[in-house]
Amino acid sequence: MKLSTYAILLAIVGFFYGIALLFMPASFLSNYGITANDSTVVMSRFFGSAMLGNAILFWLHRNVPAADKSWSALLGASVIFSVANFVIGLMAVTGGEVNSMGWSTVVLSGLFAIASGYYASKKAV
Repeated sequence: MKLSTYAILLAIVGFFYGIALLFMPASFLSNYGITANDSTVVMSRFFGSAMLGNAILFWLHRNVPAADKSWSALLGASVIFSVANFVIGLMAVTGGEVNSMGWSTVVLSGLFAIASGYYASKKAV
């Protein structure tokens, strides 16, 4: 897969998660077995804004040549973001805070961490 295609994929996934967490956090969280209260709604919206910001960065970068230096920083940040989400998601699933739907977050975050790391290392060569 080309780096530009990967950027578009990240942008699309981040956009939909971001929009859902920003504008309908309670119903989105209910899919994961989480009963939303005022605090979880606020925190979900913060995370949604981060996801949406991440999506916008990747969308705006989709046509930047792969050799451009800015990709190293963007992909490095994506690895950190995805690894953190992977760990948080894994802790939530194994700790029983979310239902089995939480595995989708763990898997997506893990795949995005690996893919971003792959593209970051590919660029370094």
